[in-house]
Amino acid sequence: MSVLGKELRALADADAAALRNTSMGFVFQAFHLVASWTVRQNVALPASFAPAPITDLDARVERWLARVGLAGRGDDLPTALSGGQRQRVAIARALLLEPKLLLCDEPTGSLDDETGRSILELFQELHAEHAMTVLLVTHEPRATAIATRVLTLDAGRVVADVPNAGAAA
Repeated sequence: MSVLGKELRALADADAAALRNTSMGFVFQAFHLVASWTVRQNVALPASFAPAPITDLDARVERWLARVGLAGRGDDLPTALSGGQRQRVAIARALLLEPKLLLCDEPTGSLDDETGRSILELFQELHAEHAMTVLLVTHEPRATAIATRVLTLDAGRVVADVPNAGAAA
């Protein structure tokens, strides 16, 4: 299987880890935030694994927090946030290094309708403006409505693979 032009089976462990860190962002359904760290520290976490220092790290963290609607919440601990706010911290963390591929497991599952819509619009913008590929695993029709391609799975098997002609490019 090839991802971003790299044959995954041919990669050494260190090369696979580097590919994940430099080119992929992950939004986990369970968020996986460090409870004793501030929001800002949680968002900055991927930078600690980057191959080179991120010179504009503080500005980047603040920019992504603002893009997900959490400007001014950087000093809070995750325990002071709602589930939807924690989910948006996880999204900001996944976007910190501006990956080419964003993998999301139910990224709007804890969000209200308006916030979920704004996150999906953000994903559309990132796809259109930065050619970021966004792969969503979801049960939500509002998310599949914006997709350019929808794969339907049943018991782990693809039962439908349909280009979504109605999605905005």
